Amino acid sequence: MSVRPTDILRMTASQAQVFRFGTWGSREARNSLLEDGALPQFATQPWVDNHYRWIVWKIACMIRSFPEFFSNWWCAIKVFDQLRYRSANSSPHALYEREINHAHRSAIKRIIEQDDTPSKHMVLCVSDIIDEDRKTGHTGKYTYEIVCVISVMNSNIDLSIFRGPGIFPATECDASSRTCPFLLELTDGWYRIYASIDTALQRAVSKEKIKIGSKLAICGAQVPMLR
Repeated sequence: MSVRPTDILRMTASQAQVFRFGTWGSREARNSLLEDGALPQFATQPWVDNHYRWIVWKIACMIRSFPEFFSNWWCAIKVFDQLRYRSANSSPHALYEREINHAHRSAIKRIIEQDDTPSKHMVLCVSDIIDEDRKTGHTGKYTYEIVCVISVMNSNIDLSIFRGPGIFPATECDASSRTCPFLLELTDGWYRIYASIDTALQRAVSKEKIKIGSKLAICGAQVPMLR
């Protein structure tokens, strides 16, 4: 497969899920996992789609930042290695093994499943910034559930759990009543949440002090529904 530099330079998290390395994409990745022995009821297509998305975006970011070290990573085998454990020297389907068999879950998933306190320190990456004024790419409704208020840089973020199809049960909330012009999509590298941010953080986004790829240190989060 010929590598197009523009694919790497322009790759976003939303584009990553549907990106194909020639004829190989997330569906073929799932087939490869199943051939390796993963159970179909756990390695579902939505599960693979979710991880495929973050792995492809991460590799693109690594190549953009350190091309001298990772330029040869833009290929299907590296993505599949990451699915197996984010390492070419890992055991078969180890990412699947970590999350499904050994319950090594990410920070967001542990909080969603109420198996960990949200007040612990977390570092989440800004994977998308949604301009509410433009409403680009959506219909004014989001699949989320308001869960907590957290402290980041002396400002507040209203966290919302993103519940992807087939991963967690989906609920819809109307976003038309929101007055904030920006929503942040945050990820821990495994799953994602939406964040409705306060005025101070809105200004930081407007001034591009917070942008896609920024990492936010978060602590002291509270989830009212867990009280």
